[in-house]
Amino acid sequence: MRNIQMIILFLTILISGIANGQLWKEYNDSAKICSDQKNTDKAAEFYYKAIEELKKDSAITNTYAGLYNKLGILFLRKMEYKKAESLLSEAKRILEIVAVKDDLEYASCCYNLAFLYRNSGQYSKAEPLYLKAKGIRESILGKDNAEYARSCFGLAFLYHSTAQFEKADTLYSEAKQIREKISGKENIDYAQSCNGLANLYCDIGKYEKAEPLYKEAKKIIINLQGSESADYATNCNNLAILYKDMGEYKKAEPLYLEAMNLREKRLGKNHPDYAASCNNLANFYKKTNPEKAELFFSQARQIWAETLGKKHPTYALSCNNLANLYIDMGQYDKAESLHLESIKIREQVLGKQHPDYAQSCNSLAALYSDMGQYEKAEPLFFEALRVYQEILGKGNIFYTISCKNIGNLFWIRGNVQKAIDFFTEAINSQNSQIKRTFGFASEAEKYFYLMQLGNLNDKFFSFCFSASNSKPQAIAYDLSITNRNLILYSSQQLRQAIYNSNDTGLSNKYGTWASVKKQLAFWYTKPITEREDYVNKLEEISDAFEKDFMRISSKFKEMENLRQTDWKNIRQNLKSDEAAVEFSEFQYYNGKRWTDSTYYIALVIKKEKPDPGLVKLFERKQLDSILNYRGTSAGQVQLSYLYTKQQDGKNKPLYDLIWKPIEQELTGIKTVYFSPIGSLYKVAFAALPVNNTEVVSDKYQLVQLNTTASVGDKSFTSVSASDKIVLYGGVQYDADSTSIRQAALQFSANDVATRSLPDDLLREGVADFYYLPGTEKEVNAISKLAGQNKYAISLSEGLKATEESFKSLTGKNSPAVLHIATHGFFFPDPKNSKKDDKLGGATVFKQSDNPLIRSGLAMAGANNAWKGKPVAGVEDGILTSYEVSNMYLPNTKLVVLSACETGLGDIQGSEGVYGLQRAFKMAGVENLVMSLWKVDDIATSEFMQEFYKNLFAKQTISNAFYKAQTVMKNKYRNDPYKWAAWVLVR
Repeated sequence: MRNIQMIILFLTILISGIANGQLWKEYNDSAKICSDQKNTDKAAEFYYKAIEELKKDSAITNTYAGLYNKLGILFLRKMEYKKAESLLSEAKRILEIVAVKDDLEYASCCYNLAFLYRNSGQYSKAEPLYLKAKGIRESILGKDNAEYARSCFGLAFLYHSTAQFEKADTLYSEAKQIREKISGKENIDYAQSCNGLANLYCDIGKYEKAEPLYKEAKKIIINLQGSESADYATNCNNLAILYKDMGEYKKAEPLYLEAMNLREKRLGKNHPDYAASCNNLANFYKKTNPEKAELFFSQARQIWAETLGKKHPTYALSCNNLANLYIDMGQYDKAESLHLESIKIREQVLGKQHPDYAQSCNSLAALYSDMGQYEKAEPLFFEALRVYQEILGKGNIFYTISCKNIGNLFWIRGNVQKAIDFFTEAINSQNSQIKRTFGFASEAEKYFYLMQLGNLNDKFFSFCFSASNSKPQAIAYDLSITNRNLILYSSQQLRQAIYNSNDTGLSNKYGTWASVKKQLAFWYTKPITEREDYVNKLEEISDAFEKDFMRISSKFKEMENLRQTDWKNIRQNLKSDEAAVEFSEFQYYNGKRWTDSTYYIALVIKKEKPDPGLVKLFERKQLDSILNYRGTSAGQVQLSYLYTKQQDGKNKPLYDLIWKPIEQELTGIKTVYFSPIGSLYKVAFAALPVNNTEVVSDKYQLVQLNTTASVGDKSFTSVSASDKIVLYGGVQYDADSTSIRQAALQFSANDVATRSLPDDLLREGVADFYYLPGTEKEVNAISKLAGQNKYAISLSEGLKATEESFKSLTGKNSPAVLHIATHGFFFPDPKNSKKDDKLGGATVFKQSDNPLIRSGLAMAGANNAWKGKPVAGVEDGILTSYEVSNMYLPNTKLVVLSACETGLGDIQGSEGVYGLQRAFKMAGVENLVMSLWKVDDIATSEFMQEFYKNLFAKQTISNAFYKAQTVMKNKYRNDPYKWAAWVLVR
């Protein structure tokens, strides 16, 4: 029906045109109708007819040129660039003949030709035409005009493509401001400006500026066009690239796929944008699925060759990417030919002052290095470095990569000093990127970002490990402490800045954020199948709040700079009989390829020693084989095996593996500050057996730290009689609904709990929480000791030990000492064990992907929820680490977790243990006493009484703990199970 109506319309126009003698106008109108309906073939047919008719009367006119211009635009849309160039050039020629070089039609011709040349990679031809069009439009229309803004945007795109980033930034921003001024923010042109500016910021590594612009554009596009448009697909693709660059692969992949599916649907599989999706997905799958990546890379290359030609920079990109994949696959011949093709195109089209040319140099150099052709590799690496430094500066990831590659090359060639110089430069560049990213990113984004930066750190540690030269050891120490607990430190400083800001608006906003996180805590304890769809939205809102705090808190940015220390500062703060030991782990790189070995080293600083010492220790598999001996549970049999000298010779004893190699660095030392990493977090260092009668803590006072960077923060913290002390113990885990509700409502006026466990919660294979009589005796004994020494305490026992009462301690209510004697729990990562989707054999706690949900403490009434019968209107009594992490305890000097396995959790790289330890540190606690295994109830009570006796005698927390440990060790020397579980972490 629609086609018949079109035919009737065209016949009517034709008859009318003949009658009026203006047939060319009717053809022109028909062409416009077809063009608006995206029937480009029919539109082109009518434009050709209009040109033929007008040519009979006036071939060399402004109007005649205008028809060529419109026809050229049609072929531009069809990406038939040769036809488009011929038509647009003809239009421009005619207008120049009739001397109308300064009218809008001429500006349009120049702009369209410039657009064509830019898209076809002929950048030198595009720039003067863009400038001409921009000048004419400014002269005739002024700057507050859509056509002038379009010229700014087109020229910005060109400068962006040719790596003239400052010019591009200025013009993108100008176009964005004009479009907002004349049309507001709810229009596609404004969204286009947001996307263009975001692309620029993404390319130069300013991710903090890129993401909000992408999200703003996405919102506008959805409102105006929905989520099926080509513009929406482009926005998804751009966001995916950003998330991939930041290491957030879970966010990136669905966006890549969504963009690809939309482009296939709207543009077809032979469109350059579809090829871009193929290319991006190939990059995404490069490491995990090389065969799939090869298929996508090859498909993209073929499409770009057919649509853009083999002289286009985008085609060169596909050659480069496919070549890099072939390097990884060891197919060097294929890789070399593709890299040579790519670098030739880029040099000819882009010139030698472009990041893409530098990329080709770097990639080709990497190939030659892998092939052992170092003489060919070196000049190419340096050429890439030169370009990156001049165009992008030293704080860019590509500059970092170039320095790392050159450092690696000199390492292979045996030039240690030059290797050190370039590795150091790479590390400095990387640190500046981390600092910039941490100024805007959420905690989750920081984690993913750091995960993808390990390559440089591991390579440098491998270099230090294999080098006989001692010079890089100082750099290695600084690298280790710089990257240790970065996210934790950042989160602590953010909360402290907000808390101390005295800004009511900021505090209220923080309260709203805390409310969102409470809702998340509730939903995280639901099975995935029961979670509402808006959980993802809640996570986005939470991340957005956190980013806002990072951006607006100037005090935070000041505090962030306080953590400026190096190994010399640490040495300066050590006494002559003290040492600092920083443990590090790294995947070993042998200079040419990655191995499957992960090594541990110890970096040691002494007061009198001019440089840190590096001690080679062991492979991770050696330590894990010992720790996992006879199963994973730390029972008495296993602990006796680990911490006594009599062993079966199957594995090297723990002492010989971990501590004996360090002894040579500890002559004359009495106190050792140390920071473990990886599997070492599972080790009770104090109990490492030196011989049949002596353990390590007999020789040294051991002080465990999150990082030895805090050695300089030595605070001989003690507890005074005026300090607030809160004790939890004798917890009643079984309670009827009326009793627990009455106890809980003393601390909360709300009838709605912030979280509760699902009704169908079952704990097959995990016993209920049973009453611990020793904890009642423990807290009562501590309370008695406090009274004798005139210390005031607050005691929560039985049903009073509610989750509500604990959460009421946040903020200004936080006590100086918080002692919690109860059951603790930690479940290992479910990825390492078989999941039960029916929840019949495990709880949502066991199955959670979040380690802060899989660990926690049992409070009053916990068994109701533990048995699947939570009490409505109150908290569930299961205090997870996630909930603790959302609290703020600024006044708390000491938390004692007198419970089982409270020191355990998921070990996540340089960030340490994710569990209760992490949670209380995030909350701002200075010192933590925790257990590494299931502890004996009676022995624990004994240990705690000894510890508090020392504490109430005005001893520092560190000395009080050490002396209590010594007493227990001497009493139970042949039974480490009873005393060695306890660790103090500062």
